[in-house]
Amino acid sequence: MELLNTLMQMKAHLDEISATLDRLIAEQRPAREGYGYAPRAFETTYNVNTDFAFFKGKKPTGITLPDGTRKNVSTWKQLVTELLRDCVSDERKKAVLLELRGRIAGRNRTLLAATDENMRSPVKLCNYLYVESHYDTETLLHVVLKKILDPAGYDYSRVTVALKND
Repeated sequence: MELLNTLMQMKAHLDEISATLDRLIAEQRPAREGYGYAPRAFETTYNVNTDFAFFKGKKPTGITLPDGTRKNVSTWKQLVTELLRDCVSDERKKAVLLELRGRIAGRNRTLLAATDENMRSPVKLCNYLYVESHYDTETLLHVVLKKILDPAGYDYSRVTVALKND
């Protein structure tokens, strides 16, 4: 009988711990807004497909991917890297990008290649897949969204960018 009482007390404590953990987890999650996270007090969110010139001179603080996952970033290079890595995580889209290697070029450099050779600021997305990231904000977004993600069939219509307020 004493064992039963001890077990019941332990169960009550575990239930109490579980409820406390659930509350703490809920408090730590940012408020959800539609499919993305609510912006913090020091930032404003915009759709990534906003006129690219708008983003010039602004500092990114995060990106919310189509599945609602937020990634904190501090540079445009980090932002497009997160976006491209999300694209590459889909095997079909990755296969398309691997096929596009060497076929997408800027004025002087290949934008998507099997190696980082002749790239000024390469980003490795996976084995044998590198992207050139040495561009100003407007050009970088145009290159990544229009020349790489569009042909891959990646839907970035629900991707949002959080920018630091001035």
